[in-house]
Amino acid sequence: MTLTRSSVGSSARFTLKIENLDNPEENEGFLEYDYSNTLGQLDMSSSKLGIGTIGGTHWVTNLTLSSTDQKNVDYVVIGDSMTAGYCTTALTDRWLDEVRVANPSLTFTKTACQNDGADTAVNKNTEISTINASKAIIWIGTNQAVQESSGAALASFATLMSNLNSAGISESDCIIINALPRGGDANIIPFNTGLSSTYTSATVIDAYSEADDAGSPGNIKAIYSCGDGVHGNDAFNTWISGQINSIL
Repeated sequence: MTLTRSSVGSSARFTLKIENLDNPEENEGFLEYDYSNTLGQLDMSSSKLGIGTIGGTHWVTNLTLSSTDQKNVDYVVIGDSMTAGYCTTALTDRWLDEVRVANPSLTFTKTACQNDGADTAVNKNTEISTINASKAIIWIGTNQAVQESSGAALASFATLMSNLNSAGISESDCIIINALPRGGDANIIPFNTGLSSTYTSATVIDAYSEADDAGSPGNIKAIYSCGDGVHGNDAFNTWISGQINSIL
């Protein structure tokens, strides 16, 4: 197994190559992260690195941070594509970037990747422990709820919360954002209900109610949709940042 680093434009690419000595196959997968975002701070990539194989997928679940500016932060931010900034028009439109601008005295390290779920977030246990944050902002679970079930997503979410507690982050130090409507998917509402009823000591932001289209329940209203029916647009990112800023 070989890990190499290269530069791709303004990003760093880490490529992991697995050479199977028992079978005639070689597999490569990579993750990339920007050297810096608009605020000059590195974003952590997800700890998952999928490599397609004949028998399935290899997962890398332990990546060690060597950069001290990623450690000992105020907030670890755990999310999926909505936190990574998918569907925003520019890096400055991402809700987390807006939160950083509004709270210059606080530090944040993000671990978010498209298609992450509560189940893959559980794999970030070592990564989260390494960050050594005091508090957490969590927007995760939608993908697993839709792809599997609300019960499976809530079970994984519970494990994630337990891992955070073991890392020194209590439930009362967590801000949880619930799942957005997604094409009327029936798993979203019970998942959100489970979050609110279970994590009563955390601050839960009700993104669903804000984004739900009264004329077409279970779908994102037009003013907040980026057009794919899944992700919020720049306006919704600004709504999210405003909610978090009012808490911070």
